[in-house]
Amino acid sequence: MDLKMPMTIATKQDVLRIQREVRDYEVAVVQNNVRKTTSESPLAVSTGLRDLVQLNQINLNEKNVPKKLIAQLDEALRKVILFHMSFATEPTDEVTQKLVAWFRKEINPTILLNIGVQPTISVGAVLRTQSKQYDFSLRKHLQNSQQDLVKVLRGE
Repeated sequence: MDLKMPMTIATKQDVLRIQREVRDYEVAVVQNNVRKTTSESPLAVSTGLRDLVQLNQINLNEKNVPKKLIAQLDEALRKVILFHMSFATEPTDEVTQKLVAWFRKEINPTILLNIGVQPTISVGAVLRTQSKQYDFSLRKHLQNSQQDLVKVLRGE
């Protein structure tokens, strides 16, 4: 079964963080079993993990489910389409989630973003795929319009 990724898991780093969290959760469950603690939820979980288990109807408290989930996340990382986006400043989580939602709806549901900051962009963004780069920055637009700007300034 392929995992469905919620919008709260938008980057490769998010997937890796969820894997660590599942490992920690599994350890907490084992510790509770050794201590004979009866707790339905032995560890607080992040929004990303909560959304992932709800979307895929996974019960982390069942035996071997955490190990299977970690393996599924490894497989998802191998199959994922990774886009690199650079901005002038760090985008908010809301902006990142909206971008991922659009890419997953319009391009491919397995897309993850790798977000970076590149101050030379000033305004806009640069998108890199495995084979192409798309520069949507103001700087690139001005460079492309330089001849038009010279003509306007000369009165042509």
